[in-house]
Amino acid sequence: MTSDYIRLIRPKHWIKNLFVFAPLVFSYNFRNQQYVWNSIITFVSFCAAASSVYILNDIIDRKRDRDHPDKRNRPIAAGRISIVKASIISLLLLTASISIAYPLNMKVMLTIGTYILLNIAYTVYLDRLIIIDVMAIAFGFLLRLQAGAFAISVGLSHWILITTFFLSLFLGFGKRRREVINIENHEKGVDRTHQYSSNVLDSFITISAAITIISYSLYAIGTDHLIFTVPFVVFGIFRYHHLVYMKNRNGDPTDCLLNDIILIIDILLWCVISTIVIIVAEGHVFR
Repeated sequence: MTSDYIRLIRPKHWIKNLFVFAPLVFSYNFRNQQYVWNSIITFVSFCAAASSVYILNDIIDRKRDRDHPDKRNRPIAAGRISIVKASIISLLLLTASISIAYPLNMKVMLTIGTYILLNIAYTVYLDRLIIIDVMAIAFGFLLRLQAGAFAISVGLSHWILITTFFLSLFLGFGKRRREVINIENHEKGVDRTHQYSSNVLDSFITISAAITIISYSLYAIGTDHLIFTVPFVVFGIFRYHHLVYMKNRNGDPTDCLLNDIILIIDILLWCVISTIVIIVAEGHVFR
């Protein structure tokens, strides 16, 4: 029973909320204890908000999830957690998210509130709209970045925003492609991706991957030292592309990250090199 409640809030997806720490790291403020604490609070608030929306999504999609080969085992779809209990937990998490963010500042709270409203809209309607569905997900990552910046009162580089947006599109379209392939293979119970075709998604993936690499490279060039991290970004994008196309993965970025040791090593190396570069550059890379 406890495992069902843990699965209900999907803690493995909290890894996406690590984006709120990017402004802290790249502004060289990770030595400031107050800023570190503010970023942690923002992260926790986002985790509560995300889990609240995940539960709402499971409640709304419970009938369709029962026809899905994997999602039918979710606690609500399987009937192991009632809709009433799930609704109460979702409401409590929503309240906790706003309450946690409120002491920081109004901008952080409004950003998280916007994230919640965006995801509710996505769950109710936007996930039915071609292209807009993935763009809504990408905008959610921009909100994570912005909340992290508001929490420590720093500005965001336009290049970082562009890179994050197109990276999110690349990952989102990759996930959609796997869902479409399942449809084309006549597998039962896949998500609402019938408006896409694999050929169209191939183009979207190629375009978003190219812009991600170019925008990050231009940002790195402008910082002088971060240019040494570009190969790790390029490899990570190519590796995810390989997993989606060749390894028959479901395309979920979280699953790919948590289950592919090569991708994990690449990201860790990027983190290490970036940290060294930031220290050497004395914090002048976030501009």
